[in-house]
Amino acid sequence: MQFALLLLLLVASVSSHVTESHCTDDSLLHDFPRRLRSATINVVIPPDDSAPFVTRSDYGVPYGFDIDLMNLISFLYRKPFQYQYESSTVSTISIVQSNVNTIAIGASTITPELTRSVDFAQFFKTGSSFLVKSSYGGTITGLNSLCGKNVAVISGTIQVDDLNRQNTQCRFNRITIKEYASNAEALNALSNGVVEVFVADEALLKALVVISNNAFKIVGRTYNVLPYGILCNKNNRELCCALVNAINYLIKEGIYEQLLQRYSFSCAYGVCPSRINLEGPTCSSRCTPGRWECKKYLH
Repeated sequence: MQFALLLLLLVASVSSHVTESHCTDDSLLHDFPRRLRSATINVVIPPDDSAPFVTRSDYGVPYGFDIDLMNLISFLYRKPFQYQYESSTVSTISIVQSNVNTIAIGASTITPELTRSVDFAQFFKTGSSFLVKSSYGGTITGLNSLCGKNVAVISGTIQVDDLNRQNTQCRFNRITIKEYASNAEALNALSNGVVEVFVADEALLKALVVISNNAFKIVGRTYNVLPYGILCNKNNRELCCALVNAINYLIKEGIYEQLLQRYSFSCAYGVCPSRINLEGPTCSSRCTPGRWECKKYLH
């Protein structure tokens, strides 16, 4: 129901055909066909449940923040997205690299290392944080508080690197790092006392707290805030720019903010403007929100 309201807002915006900077649905639609090399865009989804961004229903249908965003972009461009699940994050990157008309979604943090392999269209941002059982009575303020503790982390994430770097500062009281393949496995280890702390993206941890009916809590200070991105093939910058332009259009029209609110995220989690990679171009200047627009939106 709530997504239907977002779609109605988008329809109303599209029907007006007017924005202050002339970034209109007509201009987006005009640009997109010559930037697209296929009638359909393939969208790869990694295997792990990354609620609230992407979750697989009992019938195998994906839903969540990313899917709502992709549906809005699909409506803007009148182009269908075809979803497929992949077996691992590594294979997801390989598939995007091998097909110029394939993109990938999920809770993918943009890092300098990954941008050497693929491009990203920014759509969200979050930092890393610490999850413990609600009954936990210890004090955790940051990574330095983890020395001497058993800590869960998801394999292949930036938090693995964070913990390894922190271990160089722990001297003889090192962190015992336990890597897991999924959030469910890490939560099970936390619940059963195998680990004391689970380190992951704060946005994902917030969702896990709600799903667990507050059996867990987030503690300490969030650190290293970085954007999430939609993965794009480096040889199809035009497609990645089309995604950036659509996200910036949604920002300017106020629809992106309402999408954040739908998933109980404050505007602090939003990007403004969207851009390629960490510090890349914002693509169409007429679709890029200005500083005053972003300041108003973010506050």
